[in-house]
Amino acid sequence: MTIDFDHLDPDALDFLSARSLSQVPAGTPRTELFQQGRYAAYAQDLGFAWRWAIARDGRDIQEGPALSLESAHLSARRVLAFFVRLDSPPTPA
Repeated sequence: MTIDFDHLDPDALDFLSARSLSQVPAGTPRTELFQQGRYAAYAQDLGFAWRWAIARDGRDIQEGPALSLESAHLSARRVLAFFVRLDSPPTPA
């Protein structure tokens, strides 16, 4: 399959869109990746890819796709570093 990025049909890549990731079938088991303070990360096997998500105080705040459970763990860790930094008090100059 060849994708013509100059004439891309928006539905062509819908299988990895945030909209489709948010519509994971109910009852899809979650694999906990880690917990850190008020954050937790988990992954779900969609069959063709993994969906990872980060929750803060029990509420999902970020999600993304990954091709393996290991890459889901790495991606969630990297994104979590950003949120932890936002929570940190500013350092004096």
